[in-house]
Amino acid sequence: TESTTSSTDTTATESTNTNTTSSTDTTSTTSTTGPVQNEDILPTTTSVIIGPTPTYTPYYTVEAVPGYYFSHDNGERANGVKGGFDPHQITKIVKHVLDENGVEISKTEYSIEEILDRVSFGNATPYSVYHDRFGKNPVNDTVEADDFKYEIPVFSDDVQLWGMDGKPATITAYIGVKGDTNLDFIVDGRDASDTLTYYAKISTVNYDKKTTAISTSALVSGADDPLDDLAAFLSDVNENEWSADNWSKPRENRTLDGNDATAILTFYARASAKSGE
Repeated sequence: TESTTSSTDTTATESTNTNTTSSTDTTSTTSTTGPVQNEDILPTTTSVIIGPTPTYTPYYTVEAVPGYYFSHDNGERANGVKGGFDPHQITKIVKHVLDENGVEISKTEYSIEEILDRVSFGNATPYSVYHDRFGKNPVNDTVEADDFKYEIPVFSDDVQLWGMDGKPATITAYIGVKGDTNLDFIVDGRDASDTLTYYAKISTVNYDKKTTAISTSALVSGADDPLDDLAAFLSDVNENEWSADNWSKPRENRTLDGNDATAILTFYARASAKSGE
């Protein structure tokens, strides 16, 4: 059986899987690409080429939303549930095929639902990339915004995907220490105070969750900064940290209150007492 990809700038044809899905996700996405390779990664049917085999070069783009993770997440959770980076960050992967002149001759889109069981992030986990970058913890007086941001390479069938610009195709992940509201890599009374202050503000008519930041860190530019969503994620200590959507939940959809502040302060007190033993 033959199938032929649509050609835009050339008459060369190749049979491949052209089942294309369009994404209706209205969430803002980032597109990243990376070195080119000549391997067919994503097609799910056998292709048949008529005539001499031409040299086609595919590359990939990944559309994804940000994800938020704890520095202690090593990919292993209770009851055998898989942890680590969530493939649902990806909304769509697009395979682009170029001819020998660099002209795109086909483009095939795959929704994450089509390829969910084929997508992975290699051996990377939030714990591994965090500790590869910092060791145990960074020096807190040199903290920068990019210290929390990671670009995680995407794999399909255990083969890394690359893009046109010579870089890996990636998703963006933000990783921090649980309870660290002010983003200084230390959990202490200041984090509890920030959380309690945020709760007090949104409990009045003058503030609302959507426009009120929780973190007092100078690294956070405002309530719409992804770093503030990270701070809210880290501060929401009473939430089941392994719940299905915890990695994606924005600040305004969280319940952050005095219970979280108390839990952070209790942790700090216990850690301080233990370090003084």
